[in-house]
Amino acid sequence: MIKPNLRIIFSLVAIMALSGCNNDNDQNHPPNAPAPAKIVASESPEAKKTDEIDSATVAAAVTVANTNVEIDEAKLLRKGKILFLQCRACHTLELDGGHLVGPNLNALFDSQAGMKPDFAYSEEMSGSNIKWNEETLDQFLIKPSDYVPGTIMAFVGVEKPEDRAAIILYLKNNT
Repeated sequence: MIKPNLRIIFSLVAIMALSGCNNDNDQNHPPNAPAPAKIVASESPEAKKTDEIDSATVAAAVTVANTNVEIDEAKLLRKGKILFLQCRACHTLELDGGHLVGPNLNALFDSQAGMKPDFAYSEEMSGSNIKWNEETLDQFLIKPSDYVPGTIMAFVGVEKPEDRAAIILYLKNNT
């Protein structure tokens, strides 16, 4: 059994190692295939800065109209699994998984925010009228306290759009 402090170190090392996985010189890219299209996407409506992210990453988590981009879903799922380690401290995903500090996330998509039975949500979350989908979850994950002011979720957020896309795809495939 790994001691708790070593578990944290291993998780951090895995996350740091994964941060280099978004390499444009990917050896798995077929030699005759066109390079993935690039798009510029704003992190949030309020954000003035933009990040260049590949359209495959965005398309995996958010519906992009009229896009014929092949998604490397396996790579994105692996990244999402590693990034979700930070969420595991508070959330479970299994059908019969109990609540921890945060609610169980099974059947998250197309559900109403703040409505899981036997969990004490903040009034702000319960009264938010949010229906969870790729877009609302993406905006929430940027900075939960900005998306639902007054939420008791003590999480700083996920800054990079490609990281949020990976987490959302992982959640869609595991809940």
